[in-house]
Amino acid sequence: MQEYLIISKRILTPNGFLAGALHIQNGIIVNIYQEEDELPDLPMYGYRSQMVLPGIIDLHTHGLLGWAAASFDAEKIEKLAQAECCVGVTAFQPSIADLETMEDYDRCLHAIGKANPISGARILGAHMEGPYFHPDHKGCDLVRNITPSLDAMKAAIEASDHHLTYVALAPELQNMDTIIPYLLKEQIRVGIGHSDATFAQAWQAIEMGANIGIHTGNAMREIHQREIGISGALLLHPDAYCELICDFHHLAPEYIQLVLKMKGKERVLMMSDATEMSGLSEGIYRIRGRKMIVKEGKVQLEDGTIAGSSSYVLAGMKNLVQKLNLPIEDVSYMASMSPANVMGIQAHKGSLEVGKDADIMVLDDDFNCMVTYVE
Repeated sequence: MQEYLIISKRILTPNGFLAGALHIQNGIIVNIYQEEDELPDLPMYGYRSQMVLPGIIDLHTHGLLGWAAASFDAEKIEKLAQAECCVGVTAFQPSIADLETMEDYDRCLHAIGKANPISGARILGAHMEGPYFHPDHKGCDLVRNITPSLDAMKAAIEASDHHLTYVALAPELQNMDTIIPYLLKEQIRVGIGHSDATFAQAWQAIEMGANIGIHTGNAMREIHQREIGISGALLLHPDAYCELICDFHHLAPEYIQLVLKMKGKERVLMMSDATEMSGLSEGIYRIRGRKMIVKEGKVQLEDGTIAGSSSYVLAGMKNLVQKLNLPIEDVSYMASMSPANVMGIQAHKGSLEVGKDADIMVLDDDFNCMVTYVE
């Protein structure tokens, strides 16, 4: 039986920071002590005044430190899970996109379904971003003509061995009136993005249950004074969640402030949209036959199109706290608790509470991750 204490003067609980200790037993938080309490005689890991926060749950990440989610090799997905711990991630969904055929999607889903890392962040399931996008909002995705098909989605679920947990699509495309309800019936969360949906089309999709905005503000119809589109529907609908990339390249800081003012921390999901080039040095890389340029925190195609982030959620947390002066309590909630709520795992993940998994990251004051504990 593994049993020990994690001690710090700054442990973030749902009731705020406290000085004290977390009592961990077999990967579960079994007690939380105040500084003045008598502690049991157990091994101790002391972090003085470093911040002890819930681990990050990244629902939308394509890779990190050279490891790609879009892989046919389960062992490479396991390596990605290990890499995620370097940036405080304790649970994530490998996100696949930018693939040539549905068969390629199925092969990647099969690899994610087989991945079972002994160490590293917990894999919650697979995130299938595309290929059902509107061509005018494809972002860096490939140009293709794949008709949305219920049979193809059923095949994708089978290929993943029922580990598909999250699908991003454009709700205005054909056959979505059958595909979206089917995915929801299969307990798969549906996000809307890479879309030219009107306000009415987006609102209808949210009402159906496709209520997550995929990297809100990016690769979707913008707000116009006479047609506020998908962005407007996400901001106005009370049941909608908004994914946000907080690297300050994908979105202006003021846009993030606007979304937070409209939605509140409970309806915002911090995510990375990170690529396999995230965390690597600046330069030119060739990924799946295409030239990608990493420069000043962005990944771009040769024509300047943003092709994902070279950052990660932890860097976004630093931006929101140090540059927008948001309370770290709120920022941590959007990086951990909100994603747990969306995926229905809030009973055992997302916050440091008695009875929950010991998913923990330890940070210094400059938001460097010192240690990550996964369960």
